[in-house]
Amino acid sequence: MDADGTTVRMTVAQAAQGLGISAEAARQRVRRGTLPTEKSEDGSVFVLIDTNRDPERTRTDTDGTSDGTADKALLAAHLDHALDEIRFLREELVAWQEEARRKDTIIMSLSEGLKALEAPRDASPDARESRETATSTGDGVEEEMSPEEQPRSWWRRLFGAPQSRSI
Repeated sequence: MDADGTTVRMTVAQAAQGLGISAEAARQRVRRGTLPTEKSEDGSVFVLIDTNRDPERTRTDTDGTSDGTADKALLAAHLDHALDEIRFLREELVAWQEEARRKDTIIMSLSEGLKALEAPRDASPDARESRETATSTGDGVEEEMSPEEQPRSWWRRLFGAPQSRSI
């Protein structure tokens, strides 16, 4: 203890227990210089703990004093940043929802247009006309070919698709 009785000299493990932190965290604070230390003649490191300090606080400043204004300012800055991020993400969500509604409207109007373009499915096969292809012979006379006699297109030959039927 100091002459004024406010500072206690402890080992790193004792200081960690007194501060409510792990021994490794106390060692890191000693390395960073955020805990005041004293070295004995034999090389042992002792941590100097202020007994007047707030027992709820576990952090000290680099000079060994422990006022909470720096921590409160840091906490307020983090809170402001988090609130700004939340506000930005909410705006993004609203924009994405509006974009999705707009795309849904476009898709709906396109599908309604496609429904209007489709041919009626109840038309009987007799109502359809049979088309036959006319081919030209060498003597200038055109000859009608049935669908079975028409040459198959290259893609039907490649993929083995059946001969197309006339509509």
